[in-house]
Amino acid sequence: ISWNVYLDDFESADDAFSSKRVTRVRKSLENLKDSQYRFEQLELTDDLLDQFVVLYDAFMTKKEGGVVYPVKEGINANQEKGRKYHMLALWNGEVLEGGLIFSERKSAISVAYRVFPTSLDIATTASPAQIPEYMVVDAALKMGKARVNHGRDRNAYGINADIGLASFKMRSGAIPHISKNGNEIVDLPETLDSDILVCVGDEPGEICDELVLFTDLDEEEALKKYQISKYKGVPLRVKKR
Repeated sequence: ISWNVYLDDFESADDAFSSKRVTRVRKSLENLKDSQYRFEQLELTDDLLDQFVVLYDAFMTKKEGGVVYPVKEGINANQEKGRKYHMLALWNGEVLEGGLIFSERKSAISVAYRVFPTSLDIATTASPAQIPEYMVVDAALKMGKARVNHGRDRNAYGINADIGLASFKMRSGAIPHISKNGNEIVDLPETLDSDILVCVGDEPGEICDELVLFTDLDEEEALKKYQISKYKGVPLRVKKR
């Protein structure tokens, strides 16, 4: 599943998010101004990448089922081919505490990797991970790009990726598509031992036909647990597993 935020009709990054999310992000950025923390957009250097890899490897090692990818090798290989990378860096004084790495494409920017702490030493109304999601849309608009790509995941969520990952990308304004390559038929087990979110569709490059959440929870409980709302442009169906 490929996730895209389309920017064609956007006047500002505010248009990609709910008014509640925008208010929380703006208030959080104001709070950061009087603290030791700051976000900064930078071109990705080897030194900055080395600092990021330390955070990324530590995070993925602790994460259940986490896979530590060779981040530096992959990025360096693409840089040698001419691809340009940036980072939205979160600093605590002079210490890197988190970052979102994205690359420039012809008509888009593509989010590659992100690692952020779950909270900071000061109160913020938006989490440290939510703030750069707003900032990356703003960066894309200033670069004159048509969309933000939030990467690809293996369908279905709950089996090959976390349902929380899908809901995070939805709340970041991204729309799920069937990937243009590397697709396969998803066969669900006859008995589902856990909740599963499936993006349904079979046309590469097209928006998913619907999202189906298999769960034993009732609809209201399920949507609250996974923070999934009735999704714009893609119908969401909650079904007993």
